[in-house]
Amino acid sequence: MRGAQIGLLAVYIMAIAAIVVTPASAETQFDTEAPAAIEERASKEKKATSKKPVVQSITWIGNETISHRTLRAHILTQSTTFPLFWVAHKFREDDLAGDMDRITALYRLRGYYQAKASYSVAREEGSRTVAIEIRIEEGAPIHTYQVGIRLANGHPISSHPLIEDVAWDAFLESIQLQQGEIFELNDYREARAKILAFVAERGLPEARLVGGAEVDLRLHRAIVDWQLVPGRHIRLGEVRISGLHAVDENILRREIRVKPGETYSVSRLARDRRRLQNLSLFRWTVVEAVAPKDTEEGADEKDEGSTQTLDGNSPAGEATWPVDVRVAERPPRRIRMGGGWGTDTSFRAELSWHHRNFFGGARHADVSVRYSGIGALLRPTFTEPYFLGTQTQLRISPAYLLEKQEAYDARRILFDVRLKRRLTEHWKIRLGYRFDRDDVYSVEAEVAGEADLPEGVSITTGPLIGLIRSTVDNRLNAHSGTILDLRAETSVSALGSDEDFIRYTVSARSFFELFSTVIASRVLLGTIQPLANTQPDDVPLV
Repeated sequence: MRGAQIGLLAVYIMAIAAIVVTPASAETQFDTEAPAAIEERASKEKKATSKKPVVQSITWIGNETISHRTLRAHILTQSTTFPLFWVAHKFREDDLAGDMDRITALYRLRGYYQAKASYSVAREEGSRTVAIEIRIEEGAPIHTYQVGIRLANGHPISSHPLIEDVAWDAFLESIQLQQGEIFELNDYREARAKILAFVAERGLPEARLVGGAEVDLRLHRAIVDWQLVPGRHIRLGEVRISGLHAVDENILRREIRVKPGETYSVSRLARDRRRLQNLSLFRWTVVEAVAPKDTEEGADEKDEGSTQTLDGNSPAGEATWPVDVRVAERPPRRIRMGGGWGTDTSFRAELSWHHRNFFGGARHADVSVRYSGIGALLRPTFTEPYFLGTQTQLRISPAYLLEKQEAYDARRILFDVRLKRRLTEHWKIRLGYRFDRDDVYSVEAEVAGEADLPEGVSITTGPLIGLIRSTVDNRLNAHSGTILDLRAETSVSALGSDEDFIRYTVSARSFFELFSTVIASRVLLGTIQPLANTQPDDVPLV
């Protein structure tokens, strides 16, 4: 009977964690040694350590599934490649023995439950270096034989009134834990977390998964059997705001789209958090639905209006969780100063003043001044975030620019007004008008002839239209996502422009994390097409 049970190992995985427990000593010892004795003992230990051999090389044999590099990252014993320039890695037998357990644990995570690791150490007589050989027997992997997910009463998950058939079927295809694939514990954990997130998004944040995976070492297969206890249908309650001092509460309530009575949704709460963060008024923001304290303390008790059942019957009652909005305001004003010197600009200086809540209402005002050896700039900017509603933003930005180039000088007066309206969560449309008055003077004769750059005043003015698609996680400090900007600007003689042309611009930016570092890239493409009687050479260069 015992022999028949050797091949079968049932492992129910509810919450997987590695716990190392160090028992406390029954007696507390006090060190009464004199300082000189302590120093002598530490010196002896240091000398003993210095006499330990150095690991010269580690040879791997038998590892086909996991690379040498990955295995090295999971063990303590390391080889010393350049002992003259790097710290020499001492050989410790206890560490190496423990590494065998770490290797088998890693293989277990990858689905190789019967993997074994052993080692041998070679050391020439009189040598201070050792060569280690690690031999691995991977064994056969465990494959996922069956994945069963149902309500605790045995009914299909899609039979719950808050879960749609089509959405559930598409979701099951997206998880990594699939029949016939190697049973990896990371995939198991990820699938479990995704299932709970899926049902939480549909108003069931109290849902629990019971059951687990049964691993059969004899047949090399794993059977996953989960039962979902859906819990109560959670609805959102009142919105409670805290942390405000100078910012009007109505500004936040304009941006918060969730309403009392709506079904709990993680994505909608995250959307409102992004909207608040994009106001640039707060250092941090938190938007979350919080279970009442009496619900947390009596979660296992039943009362009227809370009929949660453990057999999976639905509906299991409803509950209301209030929405807590917590913010920390940023200073309303910011002043920046900078200066420097370069071979192209000579001396340069910059001063800017910015107000994040100009006259209240989350209005932004900015004034920047720049000066250098090749020009000067004065640009005030005003932004009204709620223009004729909560979805449209107005931005007005005049500017005066003085350019001093080697071939010419120019004075430019610019006026730019733009309306930006949100269409969907990721798409915005931009409409605007641009006026540009250029006064070119002091043109060198050679440049005027070769580049056809006459002195005098020229005006370009016209409307513009654009589309913006943004999926970045944080507009102020993006770590992931993309920004696509499509724009068409026109210059029309009917509005006072000297020439007719249209300018197309495509700009794309991408952000992603690589080894804890954010990598940002940008591509900018543009072209100008003359219109009506305007010739290509007539398009202004400045």
